[in-house]
Amino acid sequence: MQVDAWIDYTTGEVDAPLLSWFLPLAGIWPHSAEKEAAAKEALKKGLAVLDAHLATRTFLVGDAVTLADIVAACNVFLGYTKLFDATYRKSVPHVTRWYETVSNQPHAKAVLGDAPLCAKTMTFDPATAAAAKEALLGKGAPAA
Repeated sequence: MQVDAWIDYTTGEVDAPLLSWFLPLAGIWPHSAEKEAAAKEALKKGLAVLDAHLATRTFLVGDAVTLADIVAACNVFLGYTKLFDATYRKSVPHVTRWYETVSNQPHAKAVLGDAPLCAKTMTFDPATAAAAKEALLGKGAPAA
């Protein structure tokens, strides 16, 4: 039951706002500064709950990796590789420790590979967004 609850929580309260921040930067969705700010604020709240929970735990549920950890780590993967620079990561130290623990498990590494932590947060640049969209979706992709 706790596993399902954490999967639902991280999907709705972490992954959804994270994608609302990332996808416009990648040219997949139209960019809006107001929507980006709202997504960042929603993500901050979602990660704060996760960080508080992980302050006294290594994993989300129990003493070993569960499906909740795997799903949640995948939910924050784009954040840790594209958006969460060192300054941002300091605001969620327990989530960062947990993410590094889970993503460095042998089975996770086999899927995620070596995924270095973000050095510089992505920002919106129309040319970069158009190129990223083309790389993801191919030439002739519909306009955002």
